[in-house]
Amino acid sequence: TAYVAGRRLYRTVDGGGTWTALPVIDADSTRVVTALALAPALRSSIFAATACLPEVALVSCGASSTIWRSTNSGQNWVQTSSVPGLVNRLAVDPRQSATVYAAIGAFPGGPSVRAGLLTGDLLRSTDNGVNWASVRGNLPRTPVNAIVIDPSSLPTQLNMPAQRLYAGTDAGVFVTFSAPPNAALLWTDISGSVIRSLPPSPVTDLSLRGSDGALFAATF
Repeated sequence: TAYVAGRRLYRTVDGGGTWTALPVIDADSTRVVTALALAPALRSSIFAATACLPEVALVSCGASSTIWRSTNSGQNWVQTSSVPGLVNRLAVDPRQSATVYAAIGAFPGGPSVRAGLLTGDLLRSTDNGVNWASVRGNLPRTPVNAIVIDPSSLPTQLNMPAQRLYAGTDAGVFVTFSAPPNAALLWTDISGSVIRSLPPSPVTDLSLRGSDGALFAATF
């Protein structure tokens, strides 16, 4: 099963052979879906972010996002909250399905006219997207464009979330090895050395390969 979203949300269950339009997430015609994430441990739970993008709506837009949740695979949606900034990515903890991260940056579905003008943030909710707190910690004050959770970093305590997270920002790629539930995170820059490093450009996406833990980064 796979999903794709823009103004509408579509689902395929046959590898992309056919697609079914699901109910509209946000009735506001000026807003589009900028991020979508399924809960790995509860696949019927889906989170979405919508926002007004001037490139799409062709009107002046405020920099804010609306968070939505479905508990029945996209058949119905409930607005849970609104957050400042544009949500580029959502990621749900592989075990704690109520723990969600939101990367706030300037590449929601593609480059935005706001790119480079927003400070960005990294938010975390532990109650299914109702309340959010910043866990940006020592990340540079630049847009955060991607967030990836390493499912192999789950601690032995069943009530704890995954501990290793990767963040893609306008200033490079960062990793944290500890994700305490009620504190900002400490991040380490892993963009490379003087000899071999990522190009000095925004990191717009990250992907973690499960078979060997290789991390891939896309730049703009």
